[in-house]
Amino acid sequence: MQLQVLRGYYGFDIGIEAFALLVLMILMASIIREGLIKRAHAKYFLGLAAFQFVMVSLDMCSYFLMGNPDNIIALKILAVGSFVFMSLGLFWFNYFLFGFLNERTYVQRDILYLFAFLCGATALIYIVGVIQPVPWFFDYVGDGEYTTTKAVLVLIIAPLLILMFDLMLIISCRKSLNNSEMYALVSYEIFPAATLIMSFWGLPESISYVSGTISLLLLYTNLHVIRTKELADDELELSESKVKLLISQMQPHFMYNSLNSIYYLIGKDPALAQDALNTFSCYLRDNINSLRDSKTIPIEEELRHIDAYLKMEKLRFGDDLNFEFDIKENDFCVPALSIQPLVENAVKHGITQKEEGGTVKLSTYSDSENYYIKIEDDGVGFDARSFKDNHASSHIGIFNVNSRIKIMCHGNLSVTSEVGKGTVSLVTLPKDGQKAYKTDNKQ
Repeated sequence: MQLQVLRGYYGFDIGIEAFALLVLMILMASIIREGLIKRAHAKYFLGLAAFQFVMVSLDMCSYFLMGNPDNIIALKILAVGSFVFMSLGLFWFNYFLFGFLNERTYVQRDILYLFAFLCGATALIYIVGVIQPVPWFFDYVGDGEYTTTKAVLVLIIAPLLILMFDLMLIISCRKSLNNSEMYALVSYEIFPAATLIMSFWGLPESISYVSGTISLLLLYTNLHVIRTKELADDELELSESKVKLLISQMQPHFMYNSLNSIYYLIGKDPALAQDALNTFSCYLRDNINSLRDSKTIPIEEELRHIDAYLKMEKLRFGDDLNFEFDIKENDFCVPALSIQPLVENAVKHGITQKEEGGTVKLSTYSDSENYYIKIEDDGVGFDARSFKDNHASSHIGIFNVNSRIKIMCHGNLSVTSEVGKGTVSLVTLPKDGQKAYKTDNKQ
């Protein structure tokens, strides 16, 4: 009978918070089911939803305990837990916001420390206030009922100030955000801030909690749409870069020199000419097939293609060109024709520019987190500044390669060089990304 009376008093609060919990469960299930938790942003959303879920659950439980004087201690525990998880969720959002903005522009890390201090201090004040024999923030009025005191304004103002700081930070970085990102981030601030302000005039606390859930849903939906568009743009960029790469790889001068070498070998050494022609046909076939490779290929296939290329160049340059392979790892995948352009650059811009020639060395190895592919040459080297300024005309396909490695494998390419000593190109491929791509390639 008592529970029915409570539902009469608090039915609206319980109902609206139950709806918020349902929305949060659907959101968390969606993130987990889509396998998005491997991405940094999705981990933040899952954490935000989890903190919000616990906070709303604890607050909703408190409504079932009100009306019974024996539940005072339990109510205090629920109140502390709810506010602590609200503070954790607020800081977690600021942690996400700092990382999100820092990807687009520079944000001082001291701001994150400030948010951590404000959230922690507010939670600590609330805990101390609630556990006092006479609580600071609410008065017991009998029959298990409580009423808030004026001191509770401190707990309203503190998160409101944090939200206002967030809003100012977002606005200050607006030039680095597009309209959709601005809308998504601002919406997460506006709704909770508005309900906190209205709570001064008696708006139910449950509305404030639910507004946070709605804001989280809007933030996730908008950023998820933005991410989907970015993926579509990446696919277009990937397609265009593959075409450019193919064109750059099918250089007329290389084809002419290779055919010319084979022509002279026919009269001098027919057997070697036959092998060279077979190598050259394999090279051409792999170049053409690379345009159809929308997924990654085993590194062994890429190495076979590189070997064919180097053998053809060896026919031209003879003892002036040497190459070595040091393969310690071969159980991973790369985008097709992503490593050969780096070898080609080592030959064309390094070894062949050196009067006495030199050596190109390709090695693969790994550590606990990444696979590595290193291409070294002891050629003429170059000035790193000129590399950045004149890459389009001076280095064949290298920037297209970098783009494909980032998009398809979430890896990166670094190039270091010193004039007169040579060049080192290092490709880093995260092992976490390799698992997904190996699975895709098997399907």
